[in-house]
Amino acid sequence: AQMSSVENRLQKMNRVSSVTSPAREQETYEELMGTATTSITVMILFAGLLGMAIIYNTSVMTFNERQRELASLRVLGYSRGEVAGLLRKETWIQAILGIGLGLPAGKAAGAAYMASASTDLYSFPVIIYPRTY
Repeated sequence: AQMSSVENRLQKMNRVSSVTSPAREQETYEELMGTATTSITVMILFAGLLGMAIIYNTSVMTFNERQRELASLRVLGYSRGEVAGLLRKETWIQAILGIGLGLPAGKAAGAAYMASASTDLYSFPVIIYPRTY
């Protein structure tokens, strides 16, 4: 009650354009952060979905291109399990190399982007927590 009377007196002053309480500022901040969090979550979900679609499409194209090669392995006496194991091993090697090279490259690209967006007034440090991965 005392705060509202102070706010009322300040509001009535000629040279005061607006008065906002810390509690109201906190509410506004939390509301905006909730909206931002929702937007970021939706973008992350779409990015993940798009990434999976790209990986699936690339895998199907690679398999279709290699059908003759895989058929040749079968003709040479390899079983279906051996051919599948060969493909699995190849995929794991590519995934490990991709992750191993992609994580530091992604961090470097993020740092370069943030450095380009920095000004004399503000800067954005690149902080990547392990739980992010």
